[in-house]
Amino acid sequence: MSGARQGVDCLRKIAVIGSVIILMLLMLWVGTMDYGISRSSFLTEPSIEREEKKEGIGEKGESEKKKPLGERPEEGWIFGFSSVGKDADYYSEVEKTLEGYILQEGDRMISMDPMDDGGIQADQLREMAAQGVDAIFLNPVNIKEVLPVLKELKEKNIPVVYMESSREELDGVISMVDSDKFNSGYILGDYLVNNYEAGKDIYSKAKIAVFSEKGEFFGREKLYGFCTAIDGSLFCVEKEVNGSHKKEDIRRELKAAVEEIEGLQYIFSICDEMTLSILEVCEEENYGGLKVFTIGGSPKIKALMKSGNKNLEAFAAESPMSLAVNAYNVMYRYLDGETVKKQYLTETFLVTKDNIGDYQIDIWQ
Repeated sequence: MSGARQGVDCLRKIAVIGSVIILMLLMLWVGTMDYGISRSSFLTEPSIEREEKKEGIGEKGESEKKKPLGERPEEGWIFGFSSVGKDADYYSEVEKTLEGYILQEGDRMISMDPMDDGGIQADQLREMAAQGVDAIFLNPVNIKEVLPVLKELKEKNIPVVYMESSREELDGVISMVDSDKFNSGYILGDYLVNNYEAGKDIYSKAKIAVFSEKGEFFGREKLYGFCTAIDGSLFCVEKEVNGSHKKEDIRRELKAAVEEIEGLQYIFSICDEMTLSILEVCEEENYGGLKVFTIGGSPKIKALMKSGNKNLEAFAAESPMSLAVNAYNVMYRYLDGETVKKQYLTETFLVTKDNIGDYQIDIWQ
């Protein structure tokens, strides 16, 4: 009996050891399966990369880059530049900075002023193509009027860096380069909500008048960011003014807003050019209680804040130099055969009376 028991015990030990070995092999197999799943997720990256190349224009071969316009001509590239002129200081700085970088490369730039007329801009873009430009930097006056020209430029193999945002795919545009307009509006709205007097309750919110150009994409994006930040707070937009930049038009609209809106406290303006007129009108009409928030950060606006203007509270700073550098980099990377993304946004940031001393006043940031 004892021998039989010993045999049974031996078999049990063998069974236990065998079970352990089987369990270890099973765990090892499962681990291998997990690794395989993990690897498969990494293996999807090349397909994503191919998709980016398909959309991004500027494909790179496995062994060498494929340059979309071939090698740089011996005499250099010729670039066209066409921009809106409403915020003259801002876009003049963009143009000056961009041309400086282009000249450093030994290339040159042809600029034409469309005088804020979309039809003239469309004609000038065609004229640039006729003059033999290799590529174009474009800030549109009216997107609808340049859409047909973009198609024509694509047919002529003239790439365009579009210096504006758009939620739509634009034919012939290799990339869109712009300031982060949504963020500009958002940081101002957030600053207002967290630092200024709010309404007593949801039925008596602090009142804001907005001066914008809602028909233009850049105006809508800034306003959307601002309204997103104040949503759910005890602040509300009581009136939207979608008008011109002319001082007397702004005077009329601001006086109407003050008369219509009892207890109006705050003004949100989408650009410096409007804001400068708003501030002048506030002083002339003795609207000392209105607090103004704007987007831009021109030397004139910074000088007014530095001097202690009683209406100007804060601005979201945009950088025309950074915008120009980004556009320049995107264009040259594309011409060198690199893949570029469909959109690049330049950082915007908050400037108040507390930190205005950190910035140089007489130039753009």
